[in-house]
Amino acid sequence: MIQADLMKIQMLALLFMTSIVVKSQIVDSGYLHFIGKEMRRLQPNGNLYYADRLQKSDYVDILKNAKLGFKELERKGLSFNNAERKYIFAQLKRMDESVQADTLFPNSQRLRFDTLIPFVERQFRKRVDAIQLSSSPAKAGSYFENVTWAFSFSDPIYLRKKSILIYFFRYYVNSGGEVAIWVYQKGNDHWKRIGALGGGAW
Repeated sequence: MIQADLMKIQMLALLFMTSIVVKSQIVDSGYLHFIGKEMRRLQPNGNLYYADRLQKSDYVDILKNAKLGFKELERKGLSFNNAERKYIFAQLKRMDESVQADTLFPNSQRLRFDTLIPFVERQFRKRVDAIQLSSSPAKAGSYFENVTWAFSFSDPIYLRKKSILIYFFRYYVNSGGEVAIWVYQKGNDHWKRIGALGGGAW
């Protein structure tokens, strides 16, 4: 009897965890196309590698200064009322709960968030070693044209009947990168970047 009860508990726990993962995976094909296009703009060639999820440490500092971001957006003509701001903050604070599916894009692979950057750095070191062994300048140049990037992104946050898009996006390549919570506005069926709630490059 006890064993049967334990099995029921285990099954319920498994179903619960599965429902969380399924719910958190992006099913918005338009957003995936948008993110995939942005990743390919930065890295035209090679496989795309992205994190399976975000960590709070990825964005907690941005949220601390988001009020300044809202003021900057207002100066650019885009303002949010109190209810919208509360909704935005609530969604942003939960970004680490999302788990992305594998192979969301053509020629892409999901990696654990804590292994992504070390993987990219190993790939870069391999390229540097190969260049040092190469006697062909042309071949050496091709190695740097196809460097491996690391990407992280959140689920989309939409407002006003999907005319406003807010999302977290980060890239890392070699020893530098950029992170931001971007804000886009839709007009004439095209997304226009208005600004960011915060972020920076290094």
